[in-house]
Amino acid sequence: MLKYNIKVAFRTIAKRKLYSLVNIFGLAVGIASFILMALYISDEVRYDRHHENADRIYRVVNVYDFQGVGENSSSSPFPVGPTLVKEYPHLIKSMVRFFNNWSSSFFFEYEEKKFKEEKFFFVDSTVFEVFDISFLRGNSQTALAEPGSVVMTESTAKRYFGDADPLGKIIRGGENFNLLVTGVIEDPVSQSHFTYDLLASFSTLSKFYGGKEPQTWIWNPCWTYLLLQEDSNPEELDRLFPIFIQKYFYDAERDNISLYLQPLKNIHLKSSLDYEIEQNGQITYVRILSVIALFILIIALINFMNLATAVAGKRAREIGMKKVAGAYKRQLIYQFITESVVLSIIGLIIALALVEIVMPYFNDFTGKNITSTYFLDPWKLIVLILFTMLMGVFSGIYPAFYLASFKPIQVLKGEPNKGESGVMARKVLVVIQFAILIILLVGTIVAFQQHKFLKDADLGFTRDNIMFVPTQQTRIPAHYAAFKSELLKSPDITNVTAVDYIIGRDHNTHEFRPEGFPGDQWQFYPALMVREGFVETFNIDIVAGRDFITGTKSDQEESILINESMVKHLGWGSNENAIGKKFRSYNGREKVTGVFKDFHGTSLHTDVTPMVISMRQDDFE
Repeated sequence: MLKYNIKVAFRTIAKRKLYSLVNIFGLAVGIASFILMALYISDEVRYDRHHENADRIYRVVNVYDFQGVGENSSSSPFPVGPTLVKEYPHLIKSMVRFFNNWSSSFFFEYEEKKFKEEKFFFVDSTVFEVFDISFLRGNSQTALAEPGSVVMTESTAKRYFGDADPLGKIIRGGENFNLLVTGVIEDPVSQSHFTYDLLASFSTLSKFYGGKEPQTWIWNPCWTYLLLQEDSNPEELDRLFPIFIQKYFYDAERDNISLYLQPLKNIHLKSSLDYEIEQNGQITYVRILSVIALFILIIALINFMNLATAVAGKRAREIGMKKVAGAYKRQLIYQFITESVVLSIIGLIIALALVEIVMPYFNDFTGKNITSTYFLDPWKLIVLILFTMLMGVFSGIYPAFYLASFKPIQVLKGEPNKGESGVMARKVLVVIQFAILIILLVGTIVAFQQHKFLKDADLGFTRDNIMFVPTQQTRIPAHYAAFKSELLKSPDITNVTAVDYIIGRDHNTHEFRPEGFPGDQWQFYPALMVREGFVETFNIDIVAGRDFITGTKSDQEESILINESMVKHLGWGSNENAIGKKFRSYNGREKVTGVFKDFHGTSLHTDVTPMVISMRQDDFE
């Protein structure tokens, strides 16, 4: 019976070419769209799950809250990781810190070649205990045991050395900063909330900090990950954090700081903390995309059903003759369902071809690296085929029952559609289809308006015709005046300034003690460290007081600018009242010389917060 039904299905397809083509292609486009979205969603939810101990790996998060101002930081101070392991060995098996000085790039040389590395980290040698990183050359136990050691990924090794053996080679990272290649590791998988090209031994940092790593509990530039013991409970460690803070953090900060553990698997989709290593995804977008994928599939299935019932009249005589010849209703139902399944499988084959064609453009658009090898997994392919067959059965059930219900006498009289049930059902399906389309259309309009808002929003500073040049790990900061003078010789450049973070995207926080606060109550406020000309270059409005005076050493050391939100936060009444107020820092004794209009120092997803602008030169050295 099955073989006969399949043969009849192909005969019907061949006989009704236009109908079959429209039905199959419409279904194929719907399935292809669904597959692409499903692949994207699958890629997003699989982040960081390739590590064997992923369920036991947690990141330490630092929350600094000073009367509602501070940061929710993904990074921690240098001593936090080692001290936690020392303090709670029964709960923590190992830890690793990643540190790159929050720098966007490092510069290295090998022979005559120069390289700009944006994925370089100093890490503890325990990184290979915590994360699954496979070695191609070298020994994971000793590769990062000594200062001045570095391991690099396979692709990075080829960039530097071609086909030559990388082990034992020395790369230069500036004056007195040489690294010995001690290992080659596999390239990191793309489904990771951070990726890397070079990993240097953490002990190398001692060269830059007086022979030992920094011991400050205030500066928090290290992304710290803990591997818990197999039988330990993360909630137990969370409960111990307040005791840990009271024991080790400074008196001035301990009442304003809290720590908590963030599961590794939650970082990519459920984390939007300050100073993330890389930009994460959002679980909300994944959920929205899941709904859209489901809606598209439903629309495709409704189209399929509507087309099948719409041509019912043209198949009435066929059905009537089969019934007269003795065909049972259930036999006709099986035939039409089989026909639907065959159409669905053909649609799947075409959909897979469409996915293969569109995949490169899809990867470029989404920034993913999804390949068609995903479908080479037999189990995934079997599941996809079974799912498609189920769709065929589902979409074919109603047309099958509707067509098989024709009465022979009415058919032979040429009146197969006297009943209104088929018409009513199609109307209901069309209404559902249009409702879904309207929802998708409204969602698209809202998304477009949001994108337009983000693109055209007034950030509070000028962003057009401004180009950023990364200078960290270069000699430019030490020769800034000469560099600026050379740039200004160009008629195309009207002004040059410098800032420690890219304005509008990120900033650091610094310790300050505004006037009126006790000597031991330091506050952490968002701050930008700038060079002269910053306010003019970015066209920032000064609403009270004045800008820094160019060439004035006293302004470099003693003056700061604050925004209107800071004035309100400190309760200083008006912007004019803030002028002259004392604003101590660990670097000196500053005072407020100007108040600037609020601007967005970070993403538009966050509210404007109190902010300080300072010209302390030592922050650039």
